[in-house]
Amino acid sequence: MDRMKAAFLDYDGTFAAPSGVPPEHVEAVHAAQSAGHRVFLCTGRPRPLITDALVSLFDGVIGLAGGYIELDGRVLTDTVFSPELAATTVSVLDEHGVHYTLEASDGLYASAPGLDALRAIGGLVGPTFSDFPIILRTLRVSDMTPPPPFGKVVCWQAPMATRDLAGRIGPDVTGLPSSLPWHDGHAGEIFLAAVTKAVGMRTVTERLGLTLADAVAVGDGHNDIEMLQEAGTAVAIAGAPAALLAHADHVVPGPERAGIVAAFELAGLFDRA
Repeated sequence: MDRMKAAFLDYDGTFAAPSGVPPEHVEAVHAAQSAGHRVFLCTGRPRPLITDALVSLFDGVIGLAGGYIELDGRVLTDTVFSPELAATTVSVLDEHGVHYTLEASDGLYASAPGLDALRAIGGLVGPTFSDFPIILRTLRVSDMTPPPPFGKVVCWQAPMATRDLAGRIGPDVTGLPSSLPWHDGHAGEIFLAAVTKAVGMRTVTERLGLTLADAVAVGDGHNDIEMLQEAGTAVAIAGAPAALLAHADHVVPGPERAGIVAAFELAGLFDRA
């Protein structure tokens, strides 16, 4: 086998379709691992929205778009907003009448009105997004005074684009459109500006004694851009935003057509012996 590589896979829209994970993708992960490579989930989701069965498939998990890192069953990083920044974030969101959830490694939090709004959204997207019931079951109600510790915000029904909303909060955060099917033009996510999936990828490769040239990144969304920029082999899903496609070495089909299999073949992750 050639030098070991580490593959980093986005989840929603890359590894999983809205209806679930195709069995071909599970088989591809096993095949790459059998060939001596390491495979990691690299998602914007918080740990509570990643099942233990899914975690057991991978060699580790990067969650919260780089803020949470779990390697070989041990948590390496769990980054949260400072109390001051958290309070400012919630204040701005409330001032603009935004519905939102706060995502953390121990759960998801929403205000009581936010939970009601999310249930209404769930009635619309539930048939096409199989994990929506998991989101609703995981949510905890908080009065947000003070906000609980969190590492990312998901917001919807905002009066402006998420990037503009993040600008109202300050330079320590950034906003991106959501990759989930909210059916809402102003749905998005707010992150710490210094935290990206590339940060998580870099941390893991260093722990493994690898370089970023040994990294294979596969993604389909705006929060995958930094990851594809830094990986030795960058793979985008067909139909991804132009800003992501611009950094791709290869473009493969989505999960409905088992695109991870094609991505792994192109990256040389299968044992040809």
